[in-house]
Amino acid sequence: MRPSASLGAGRTAAIVTGRTAAIVSFFRPRTRLQTMSLTLYEKVGCPYCAKVKGKLDELGLEYDSKLVPASRAERDEVVAVSGQAGVPVLVDPEHGVEGMAESADIVAYLEATYGDGATA
Repeated sequence: MRPSASLGAGRTAAIVTGRTAAIVSFFRPRTRLQTMSLTLYEKVGCPYCAKVKGKLDELGLEYDSKLVPASRAERDEVVAVSGQAGVPVLVDPEHGVEGMAESADIVAYLEATYGDGATA
């Protein structure tokens, strides 16, 4: 797999090579929101994960990306965190979120918690 990224000024990109991923932030000053310890469990090529990553990018949030195996039977860490093997799964310890699944729920949560009008 070739490295890939889609960048613009002030954007965050996932750079994936083989089974390794790195989240890189370019030209964006750190804010209080960006110092949160968000973790996203995802797999390469997952459209639901891409939807959540798009919202994280839109809100300017940094997060740790944990790539999971393609086989659901090998996703022990995801099951331990969320009680199920599907992805995406978001962990936000600052707000007591230990393993939120379902992309629509995650996007709604991110918007309500970190979007315009969110209370700190």
